[in-house]
Amino acid sequence: MADYITADNLDKIVKQNIEIKREIDSKLLFLMERYNVRAGIKSEEKFAISILKQYGLIQLPIENLHWGGAIYNTGNKKIPVINTALPRMNQFFVAWHELYHLMFGEYEQENVYQISADLNRTERKADYFAARALVGNVYNTYIELKQMDFIDKIAVCMDLYQVPYKAILIELYEEAVLSDNYRLMEQIVTYFDRRDEDWIVRFRQLGLDEQLVTPSYVVNFGYLEDKINEKRLTETEISAHELNWRYLGELKERIKNMCTKE
Repeated sequence: MADYITADNLDKIVKQNIEIKREIDSKLLFLMERYNVRAGIKSEEKFAISILKQYGLIQLPIENLHWGGAIYNTGNKKIPVINTALPRMNQFFVAWHELYHLMFGEYEQENVYQISADLNRTERKADYFAARALVGNVYNTYIELKQMDFIDKIAVCMDLYQVPYKAILIELYEEAVLSDNYRLMEQIVTYFDRRDEDWIVRFRQLGLDEQLVTPSYVVNFGYLEDKINEKRLTETEISAHELNWRYLGELKERIKNMCTKE
């Protein structure tokens, strides 16, 4: 969920969501029917990544934690990239965001679709597409949680739907608006820009899956790795393919070693 969304523009974001809801739900239904998702895949977060892998998904840990992912055009191919230095639930959200651009991108001639810091309608559609795909009836889930403080309830929702903090709050705020739940709206606005929460500690205390709020640091070169290996096996007389394969393996190991925590 992009940093440009704050408590100050939350009402504007929800207004946009309501305006585009029918369009986004229609596109989501089209995608589900196209891939027959209900028959073969049980977890929506892994579904998005599995589709991106068909397009040569590259997964790399990138130091800039404000950069979630992009889709690059190389010739006639679109190659998605996801930053695996982000918490896993953020990666799931980014995967759906990028899947929207991949399937329904409105700027086909651009070299890259990148998660932007601009408050534009295309990025809002991609974010809302991700939220609609991942978040179920969060309002009822929240209301049914008793004897818990606000942040604990949000953490439970984050764990259940496997999406980031702001994504839960935006969906919850939208439902609160539609239900005229002004008290909940006020609470969400109060906590929306909070940045000092240690989610690993919070999840551990609540007995939730703390891996969801930690990075995976996956290194996967997707299509590039597959093509080099294919050439290496089918064109054995060309030594450059074997050298490229070794270099790629060394590069992956270096990246993994850089990301290994002591």
